[in-house]
Amino acid sequence: MAKKNVYQWNKEAQDGDEAYVSRSQKKRDSTALQKLGEELAKLPISHLGKLPLTPDLHEAFAELARVNSKEGRRRQLQYIGRLMREADSEAIRAALDAMLLGHTQDMRVFHQAERLRTALLETPATEWEALLAQLPLPAGEEGQRQRQSLHSLAQAARDEQSQKEKTTASRELFRALQPIFRQQK
Repeated sequence: MAKKNVYQWNKEAQDGDEAYVSRSQKKRDSTALQKLGEELAKLPISHLGKLPLTPDLHEAFAELARVNSKEGRRRQLQYIGRLMREADSEAIRAALDAMLLGHTQDMRVFHQAERLRTALLETPATEWEALLAQLPLPAGEEGQRQRQSLHSLAQAARDEQSQKEKTTASRELFRALQPIFRQQK
């Protein structure tokens, strides 16, 4: 009995365990992993330590940081893409997305605190209570104490602003607002 020739494009799962993956699909997967590597390469080395990367990948990213030539960077990124095939790309993607989501939430908190500080400095003091009522402050005595503290910080920042001094009180007001918005996460 003659053995039937099996070609790479006509290959079916011979072991019965693995499904056939086309060459085009392998290239698409490889390109996706290389793009993930490029995305990781944009991060600072300190952030890469927080991701579940293999030691080879850490070393490859450190080498990429040292390479200056365009061609050398391109080849190093290809090498990183090849190393990504051996790593757990789903875990890396999940950790990267979580890191980026955390950064996005931090930026949201920063902008909310900045907007409220600006509003407190620009609106009359009689309208401050309405602005502070929008904050998720605790009820009772603790909330009243926080409200009073923010009110006094806003007044100090406004006084400094009118005297054209350095706005240390404005910074203190901003620092007092940030934890309040972080609690909203």
